[in-house]
Amino acid sequence: MLNSLRHAYARERYQERMDGGMEQKQARTEVAELLGHGRDDVTRVYLRRKYLIGVPQLVLLSCLDGLFQILVGELHIEQTTLLEKLIQQIDVSVAKHN
Repeated sequence: MLNSLRHAYARERYQERMDGGMEQKQARTEVAELLGHGRDDVTRVYLRRKYLIGVPQLVLLSCLDGLFQILVGELHIEQTTLLEKLIQQIDVSVAKHN
């Protein structure tokens, strides 16, 4: 599941860049850097998945957004900081299972 969240994060950041008028290659390059690997081939894999464990991406993102809002309010930290910590945990979890 955590790796699926990383996929969702990558797709969301990519879509933001595309919606802003960025070229596909540049958008993938920036997302690759955000993911911490800088590889276009890996980024393309992240951007291909449409569903997360059988649940539409928008449903999961909506649930996560609600959870983030609660945590941000209780922990008094920025949502981007919380997301960065989540992605770090995803990386640790993925490394353990590979």
